Amino acid sequence: MTDEILNEIKSVFNRDYDLLLSPQEIYNRMKHKGFFKAVEYKKAIVDIRVHLVPPMFYHRVITAKGEGVIKDGWALARRFHVTEKESPQDDTAFHLQIGKELLRTISASGTEIENGTIPLRGQEVDSFFASMDEEQRNRQNIDIYYSANESATCNIVEDELNHWHIKSAWLRDWYKENKIEPSDIIWLAIASVAPLKINIYTKWERDPDAYRRYKLQQEEKPLPSVDLPISYIIWDFFERTQKIAHRRDIAKEVLAKRPKVSEQSVYSRLSANPYFVQIGEGKWGLKEWGLEKVTRAVRPVGSPLEENANLPTETVPLDYILVTIASENFVYSILRNSKEPLTVDEITERIAKILYVDKKILARTTFFDASDARFIRLQDGTFTLRENLEDVIHQLAERERETKTSLEREIYSLKSEMEFVMSRHEKQVAQIKQERDILQNLAEEWIERHEVTNNLWEKRSQLLSEFFTGIIPHIGQNKLKEIFEQLRQKSEMGGANESI
Repeated sequence: MTDEILNEIKSVFNRDYDLLLSPQEIYNRMKHKGFFKAVEYKKAIVDIRVHLVPPMFYHRVITAKGEGVIKDGWALARRFHVTEKESPQDDTAFHLQIGKELLRTISASGTEIENGTIPLRGQEVDSFFASMDEEQRNRQNIDIYYSANESATCNIVEDELNHWHIKSAWLRDWYKENKIEPSDIIWLAIASVAPLKINIYTKWERDPDAYRRYKLQQEEKPLPSVDLPISYIIWDFFERTQKIAHRRDIAKEVLAKRPKVSEQSVYSRLSANPYFVQIGEGKWGLKEWGLEKVTRAVRPVGSPLEENANLPTETVPLDYILVTIASENFVYSILRNSKEPLTVDEITERIAKILYVDKKILARTTFFDASDARFIRLQDGTFTLRENLEDVIHQLAERERETKTSLEREIYSLKSEMEFVMSRHEKQVAQIKQERDILQNLAEEWIERHEVTNNLWEKRSQLLSEFFTGIIPHIGQNKLKEIFEQLRQKSEMGGANESI
C-alpha cells in the first residue's frame, strides 16, 4: 500500500496540474481518480504527508512583496530544479531533531487554553508525521511528557480551516494547573522520534526568574496555597529551608498544601524540572546552589584531618564528598581530636577547610547524623563522643563547682551589704527615738517650770511637743537645746526683776 500511495502521488504531480499542491489538493485529485475510497479523510491526509518527504518532493512557499503568501505546498523536486545541496538525501533529515525546542506563545484571546490545543505551523505538521512511528500515524496521537515519568496522550487534529493542532482535554487541565495565561510562553522539546515523544515545559520551568516575579505578585495579592503549582511549592520549600531534602520530605510539604495530588506527581516534577538537581539517592536541592559539581581537595585515604594548602583539587558531584565524609568518619575523627565539644557549625567549618569545600554548600547537606550512637548532644547544643562522657561529666562537675563557688561569693557579698544597710537603718531609728524622748522630757520640764496646770496649757504643750518633734530633723538637737537655754535665762532674769 505504501508504494501504491507514493506512485499515485507522483502521478498527480506528473499531470498538468499546479506546480505547488497542498496535501488537501493532492487528496482531492487522488480521490477523484478513485483512490482512498475505503479510507477516511484524516488517515488519508496523514498517509499523504508521510510520503511527501525529500528528496523526491520539495516544500515551498511563494510570497509576493506586500501581498503575503500566494501559494504554500509541495511539488516534485525536479520541477524546481532543486540541487543536491538543497534537497536532503534521505527522509530522516525531514524528521524533527532530538533536543529541538518549539516555542509557542499563547494567543491574546486564549483560545488554546479554552480548547486545550497547541497549534502546529507550516511544515511542522509534515515533520511531526514523518517523526512518528507507524502505530502513532494510525492512531494519529502522540504522548506528551509533562514530568519525568508522567505523560498524557494527545491527538493530532485538523480543523475546518485545514489547520493542524495538538489537542487533548488533559492539555486544557495542564494549562489551568500551571496558571498559563494569554501571551504566556510554553516550550515543546523533542525527546525522541519514531516513536515521537515530546516534553512540555512552562515558562517558569525554563526561567527561574519567572517564579521570583510570581512571588512579588503574590506578596501584593496572596493566592491560596491550593492554587499553587507543584513546582512553585517545591521551590518555596527549598527557599525557606535552604537545605537539601529527601523527596519524601518534599512530598510531605507539597501534600500539606495540595492534598489531592499524588507523591508520584511530586517525584516526577522534581525529575522533570531542570532547576532541581538530585544529590545522591532520593535527595534534591536547587541547581542555583551549585550542588552538581563541587571542588574538593584530593586527600590520600587515611591521611591526617588537617588543613593542607599543597593538595591538588578536583571537581566531583557533591554526593562523592558526602560519601567520603561518611566512609572516613570525618565527624568522629574531628570530635575525637577536639579538646572541647563542638557545635554542628564548627564541625562543618573544619570539614570545609580540610576538603577545600565551600562551607555554604556543605551546610546545606545532612552529612552530620545527630542520631549516631557514638555522639552525644550536650545541653548547650554542642556534640561530643559518648566515649568521652566521663571526661565531659568531670568537666561539667568542675563547671558546677566553679558556678557554685561563684554563687556563694555573690550571696555572701549580698548578705554583707544587706547587713550593713540594716545596721545603718537601725541606728537611724534609734537616734530618732532618742531625740523624740529628749524633746518630750524638755517639753515636760518647761511646762513644769512655768506651772502650767490647766487643760489649755496641757493641750498647748502637746502641740508644742509635736512641733518640736517635727522641727528637730531640720534644726538639730543642739540648736534646740540652745533655744531652750536662752528661754530659761530670760525666764530667770524676769523672776529677779520681780523680786527687786
